[in-house]
Amino acid sequence: MAIPVKRPFCLFLLAFLFISPAASTDNIKTDFLECLISQFQNENSVISQVMYTRKNSSSYSSIFQSSVQNLRASSMSPMKPFVIVTPFHESQIQAAVYCSKQSGIHIRVRSGGHDYEGLSYVSDVPFAIVDMRIT
Repeated sequence: MAIPVKRPFCLFLLAFLFISPAASTDNIKTDFLECLISQFQNENSVISQVMYTRKNSSSYSSIFQSSVQNLRASSMSPMKPFVIVTPFHESQIQAAVYCSKQSGIHIRVRSGGHDYEGLSYVSDVPFAIVDMRIT
């Protein structure tokens, strides 16, 4: 009789462990994006010219691929950036760093220099790219 009681509990525990990180990751991403939007609105920036997401911007793919030098590392990456920030002013860089600190999101900086290993655009955890090539 003890076996049927343990099985549902184990299944519940496993389901909780797998569902909980996904939900919290989405919350972290949402917190980061909301923070960026509020920071950019404070300085009268046009958000669509500074922030690109996979879901909301048709330019996301072209901006992401624009300086990828190691296509194999890019295609094998377990995770792509959920947002790319292309700052035009120093305050936008500060906003991205501030919001990443507040929400716990990792930032990768892409500057247009040599990145043959592709470390600025791959990660095992959710991350954002601050693309400094335009600044």
